[in-house]
Amino acid sequence: MKKYIIFNWKCNPETLVRAKRFLQLAAKTSFNGFEIVICPPFPYIGQLKAMGFKLKIGAQNCFWEPKIGPFTGEVSPMILKNMGCKYVILGHSERKRVFNETEETINKKLKAVLSVGIQPILFFGELVLMTKIEAEKEIVRQLKTLLMGIDKKFLTKILFVYEPAFSVSTQGGKLLSSEEVEEKQIFIKKHLNNKFNFKPVVLYGGSVDGNNIKNYLKETKIDGVVIGQASINLKKLERVVKVFIHG
Repeated sequence: MKKYIIFNWKCNPETLVRAKRFLQLAAKTSFNGFEIVICPPFPYIGQLKAMGFKLKIGAQNCFWEPKIGPFTGEVSPMILKNMGCKYVILGHSERKRVFNETEETINKKLKAVLSVGIQPILFFGELVLMTKIEAEKEIVRQLKTLLMGIDKKFLTKILFVYEPAFSVSTQGGKLLSSEEVEEKQIFIKKHLNNKFNFKPVVLYGGSVDGNNIKNYLKETKIDGVVIGQASINLKKLERVVKVFIHG
């Protein structure tokens, strides 16, 4: 099964010149067989796509109406598709925390994205630290709402990203070990397989950087990672790249 490395630049960098530098550096990881996806802010998508590197460009968010319309300030999935976006992030914990997005809202966006043929990168996970049983119940609750009304034939198109909010670097970054993450991956995959009868692709996001990415990727149940803060700091990104070049 294919593995993924997704770079989420969040609201960074401040200039197109720096965005191109980040892209050129991140592109050095693309030789290793992973699917490499760069998710920059909206204004940079077209320019970075035009650079022609062998990696995919994704967006960080979109509106829940699939096509164009009178929705000032929003970007539809169809616009993203026509710009060459292959992926779009949905439901990141920062969207929930800062912009009050709910699972119901994300579900609407998920349906819109799938309807136009873009591959969604769907985030979910506990917002606060919980016991193992509490966390598993919360994951099941979130997935139930997120996938409500989604045709089963579309489920294999979704990249599921387990991201407990407490592990995100901007929220304190309680680092989970690769063994802890793999345990969650096994639970998530078993739950989705039992409920919908398919083999999901499940990635991990949460303070992934050059110091720990190798440990996460060595676990066979982890299908890839999402890199946030470490992808928009040149020194940290260089450490990530060195892992792929030197092993």
